[in-house]
Amino acid sequence: MRTGFEPRPASPLPVTVGGASERALARAAALGDAWQGVGLDAAGFARRRDRLRELTSRPVRAQTRIAWAGGEAEFERAADLYRALAAEGADAVAVWFGDWEGFGGRMERFAAAVARPAREETAGPA
Repeated sequence: MRTGFEPRPASPLPVTVGGASERALARAAALGDAWQGVGLDAAGFARRRDRLRELTSRPVRAQTRIAWAGGEAEFERAADLYRALAAEGADAVAVWFGDWEGFGGRMERFAAAVARPAREETAGPA
């Protein structure tokens, strides 16, 4: 009897290594297809990404994760951080939108806001 995951991927699954420590960057440089910084502002992300580039010549994607779970002031901060990370060259930015209740609306609002230049968003419920 054959067991396992089906259908099998045509190629190996990419490995993402998370963390911002020197050891995490070394692991990402040696083993990862992507590195995910956590808890970094845009300048911190850029410093850690540059350090990753020093550690390897392999094309390791540099990505990060942020959060916005509601609230107007938090919305502005999260959207500004997203834009700053994009300007620093993040390959991807994952966003946590909070608990399931209201998740979809927050995700749609955030996506619409960051697709436009800063400060053109229309206010809406969080």
